[in-house]
Amino acid sequence: MRIRRLAAAAATVAAGALVLSACAAPQSEIVEGSSLSVAWNQPFYSVNQWSQSGNNLVNANIGYLINDQITFYDKALNLVNNKSFGTYDEDMRRYIERFESWAETHRQMKKVIDDFERIAERLGRRINEVAEMQRLSEGRFRQEWNDWIADDQKRWKQFTLTNDEAWRNHDKQLDLFRQSVEAVQAALDPLKNSIDRMWQLERARALLHDLQHVPQRRWLCACGEMVEGGFEQCWNCAALMPR
Repeated sequence: MRIRRLAAAAATVAAGALVLSACAAPQSEIVEGSSLSVAWNQPFYSVNQWSQSGNNLVNANIGYLINDQITFYDKALNLVNNKSFGTYDEDMRRYIERFESWAETHRQMKKVIDDFERIAERLGRRINEVAEMQRLSEGRFRQEWNDWIADDQKRWKQFTLTNDEAWRNHDKQLDLFRQSVEAVQAALDPLKNSIDRMWQLERARALLHDLQHVPQRRWLCACGEMVEGGFEQCWNCAALMPR
């Protein structure tokens, strides 16, 4: 780029030299390494040639020297194309493709973000609904629990009253039964004495009957003595009758 600017400057200098050579005496060729200053009789206003103050010949000439153009004059003063613009176009095309790829990625990411925001919004609504349902359920459960506690207290109070009443009736019935038993016992005491006397008499009569009706036996003792009568013991050796 700097070489092209220098070439353009050299072309301008050469053109200026040709102009000056028309007004002056013939000169020799430009010596290599020498310099030539070219001045203009008007000030430089703006680099932008499309502005109101920059659209004039002064700005056009100076802008041509300091800026790149699509075409420029080479050392032989031939108008040639600026190939760097083709390189710029290729780089710009690659940059545009990258920008388009980034834009597509950005659109996809934005779509993903929008989907995520919609999902988050739906999830938030669902969480709010669940929280409201839980709050209502907790309120209903608390009300049912309070009602059950109140009913249970009523039932327990009723049960306590009924149970106390039943125990009082039981105590009354028990007192009546005790009194009846005591009355029966008081009435049976004389009868008990008579029954005891009758029982003793019957035992005595049974003993007397056994004594009066002793069974007659006849058995042979181990000592060889024959024992007869109601005896159960040998009169000779005092051995007991075998069973």
